[in-house]
Amino acid sequence: MTAKRTFSTFILSTFFFTLIFYQKSIGINLLLFEAGLLGTLWWMKEYDLKQKNVRFVFSALVVSAVFTVIHHTNLSIQVNLLCFFLFIGAITEPNLKSLLNAFLTAISSVFQVFPRLKSRLSTSRVNQKKLGFNLRRNLRLIIPLLIICGFAIIYGIANPKFGELVTSFIDFIGNGFTHFFEVINIQLIGIILLGAGISLFVLIRTRNERISEKDGSASDVLSRVRRKVSMHFSPIGLTNEYRAAVFLFLSLNGMLLVLNALDVNYVWFNFKWEGQYLKDFVHNGVYVLIFALLVSILLVLYFFRNNLNFYRKGKWLKRLSYVWLAQNAVLVISVGIRNWYYIDYYALADRRIAIFFFLVLVAFALVTVYLKVKQTRSKFYFIRRNVQALVVVLVIGTFFNWDRVIARYNFKHANRSFIHLNYLVGLSDASLPYLDQPLEKLIGANNYQKKSFFKIDLSSSSYSSYDRLYMTPEDYIASIEKRKKAFIRSWEEKSWLEWNLAEALAYHELKSL
Repeated sequence: MTAKRTFSTFILSTFFFTLIFYQKSIGINLLLFEAGLLGTLWWMKEYDLKQKNVRFVFSALVVSAVFTVIHHTNLSIQVNLLCFFLFIGAITEPNLKSLLNAFLTAISSVFQVFPRLKSRLSTSRVNQKKLGFNLRRNLRLIIPLLIICGFAIIYGIANPKFGELVTSFIDFIGNGFTHFFEVINIQLIGIILLGAGISLFVLIRTRNERISEKDGSASDVLSRVRRKVSMHFSPIGLTNEYRAAVFLFLSLNGMLLVLNALDVNYVWFNFKWEGQYLKDFVHNGVYVLIFALLVSILLVLYFFRNNLNFYRKGKWLKRLSYVWLAQNAVLVISVGIRNWYYIDYYALADRRIAIFFFLVLVAFALVTVYLKVKQTRSKFYFIRRNVQALVVVLVIGTFFNWDRVIARYNFKHANRSFIHLNYLVGLSDASLPYLDQPLEKLIGANNYQKKSFFKIDLSSSSYSSYDRLYMTPEDYIASIEKRKKAFIRSWEEKSWLEWNLAEALAYHELKSL
C-alpha cells in the first residue's frame, strides 16, 4: 500500500469511526465499521481468502459481528474483538499455520505501530522537504524554550517583583488552558484517538520475522533427532526415562481409578440430594479436573516430546497413557453430571453454562493428546488444533443470548429449583421481559425454597436471617420496575447506529405489556 493511499485510508477510517461511535454505545455501528474496514482492505488487495487461516478467522469475525448485533452480549462483543485481533495478525502474515502465532504477530504489530509511523513520517516529503527534518527543527526550538522557562522560575525566586510577573504570566497561560479544556470536547478527542489507533493498527502492520520463521519450521509430525552426547556427563538414557514414566503413569492411573470408581458409584448412579448446597460438590470436581487435565497434558507432552516416541520397547508406556487419557474422559463425564445436578436443583447461571463449554474443550484436548501419541504428532500440532477449537467454541457461545436463556429457564423451573434473585436482578436489559414476573409467583417460589432448600420454619427467627442474605420478592420487583423505566427511556433516545435485535425485542415486549 502506497504512503498516499495509507494516509487517505487512515483519515477516512478515523473519521468514519468517530462519526458512528461518538456518544453512542455499541450496536450495529460495530458491524458497519468492521464491514467497512474489511471491504476496504479487500479492495486494496491486503488479504486473500485462499489462505486457510485467513479464511477461518474471517468467517469467525463475520459470524461474531452478526451475533453481536443479534444478541448484544458482553461475550459476543469480546469474542468479536478477539477475532478482529486474530484477523489482523493472520493477514499480516498469511502463511502462518498456527492461530496462536497469528495472535502473537498481532501483539508484536501493536508495539511496532508507532516506530513504523515515525519511520514513515521521517521519510515523507511535505512541500519538497523531509518531514523528519521539520520535526527535528521543532525539537531544537522546544529545548531553548524549556531552558528559558527554567531560568524565569529561578529569577522569579531570586527577585519577588520579577516573581510576580512570572506568576502573572503563568496564571495567564493556566487560564488559557482552563478555557481551552472547557471549550474542547474531551470525549470527542478520546474517540478520535481511539479510531486513529485502531486505523493505524490495521493499516501499518509489521511482520515478525522470528515468529514467522518459527512457525514455518514447525511441523505437525514429530521427527526423530539424533544428537551426540558429551561423555563428560552421565545423561538419563531412554531406558531409565521409560521406566520412570511407566512407574509414574501406573501410580497416577491407580489413584485416578479410585477417584473415578467413587464418582461412578456415588455421582453417576447413587446420588441423593437432601437439601445440601451443591457449590462445593461441583467446584471440587472442576478443580480436580483442571489439575488432572494439566497433569495429563504436561506429562504426555513431556515424556512424548522427542525420541521416547520412537523407543522400540515403549508399547506399555503408550498403553498406560491411553488409559490415563481415558480415565480423564471419565472424569469429564463425572464433572458434567455434577454440573447437571447443580443446574437441576439450583438453576442456571453463567458459570454453570461455562463449565459445559470448558468440558467440551477438555474432551477435545484429550482427543488431540491421544492423536499426538498415536500418530507421533508434535507439540505444535497439539497447540494449533486446540487454539482453533477454542476459537470455534467461543464463536458458538455467541449464538445465544445467555441472559435471556437463564432468566427464562430459571423462572420456568421456579417450582423446583432455587431462584437466586440477587443474581437475576443483575442480568442484562435484553432479559427484562423474562425478569418481569408477578409478585405472587415470586412469593410462592420464595416460600417453597425456604422450606425445601434451607429447611426454614417460616415462623422461626431464621426466617429474618434468610431475608438478610437474599433479596425479597418485593425488593426484586421494585428494582426490576426501576430498570424497566430506565431502559425504555434510554432505548427511545438511542440512535439507529446503536440498534441491536435483543434490546429491540425487549423494548417491544415491555411496551406491549
